[in-house]
Amino acid sequence: MGLVPTDIMSSTPVIVPGSPPVSVTGGSSSNQKLLRADKLEVCREFQRGNCARGETDCRFAHPSDSPMIDTSDNTVTVCMDYIKSRCSREKCKYFHPPAHLQAKIKAAQHQANQTAVAAQAAATAAAMVRTPHDYWPPTVSQAGQETLTHFTF
Repeated sequence: MGLVPTDIMSSTPVIVPGSPPVSVTGGSSSNQKLLRADKLEVCREFQRGNCARGETDCRFAHPSDSPMIDTSDNTVTVCMDYIKSRCSREKCKYFHPPAHLQAKIKAAQHQANQTAVAAQAAATAAAMVRTPHDYWPPTVSQAGQETLTHFTF
């Protein structure tokens, strides 16, 4: 028999102050290619000179300068200032994507922000979970009856 009745205890994990942080993994596959929001994969057909979709319809980047391509992962770094309509560089070294790819990047950023907000809400809710140490044991009064001195939910 424990100190706290089982109907009061929740089945969810309890976060105890001072314990090391726990990493929570999502349900995504470990072999799935993960790209940062400021990176876009370059169209291989464009690199060969035969992309039939064209720059405005292709879901991959069509950079004008080959030096901006990162050859280790075949990506380009997107100019985030351009995405925010703030790039004032005369010769920008970053990729300025067409409108449909800008929408894709903004959607990815929005999804990342929503995930961060949800994670913060979950962390806040978990921090509000009470541990058995939050409850004070009952004390015995002079008449021999148990009284609660401090009990919170």
